[in-house]
Amino acid sequence: MWFHLLKTSGATAASAYYFLMPPLGMLFGWFLLGEQVAPTDLAGIIPVALGIYLVTRPEGLPILQQ
Repeated sequence: MWFHLLKTSGATAASAYYFLMPPLGMLFGWFLLGEQVAPTDLAGIIPVALGIYLVTRPEGLPILQQ
């Protein structure tokens, strides 16, 4: 899967997905192992997801392109 992601999206976008590992580990631990998750832990996923979106989004908005 890693090499397919590298081929389709490039190294910059693919490396951004490494930042999903801690939130996914926390969610899988909560869901599968019954670990306790605080609301502040869940709120920490938002900036991570926003950062990944900003790195991997298309280059510009169609309205702003000239």
